[in-house]
Amino acid sequence: MKVIEPGAYQLPEGCTCVKKGNTIEIRPSKKLPKYEHYCCECKEAMVGYCGNSLYKTNVCEKKPKNRLHYKSKEPLYYAVGLKNKACEMFEPK
Repeated sequence: MKVIEPGAYQLPEGCTCVKKGNTIEIRPSKKLPKYEHYCCECKEAMVGYCGNSLYKTNVCEKKPKNRLHYKSKEPLYYAVGLKNKACEMFEPK
């Protein structure tokens, strides 16, 4: 283990540092892959119910489930991550 003096150090390109206890680790940065289109750019992305929860979340209007929400009786949809790669049904806003 190498002991370094307090000060400012330059990190390599594409790396980040993480403090664990009394040590500092240098790791590659976790970056999201770059896609041409994302779910959040689709006109079918909306806020709705994806299960029997009390709160709404981001869902895709083109991916309905064949059930209704137990309280509000609204249709249920499959949830989507807004930074996910767009599916084959993508339509720009």
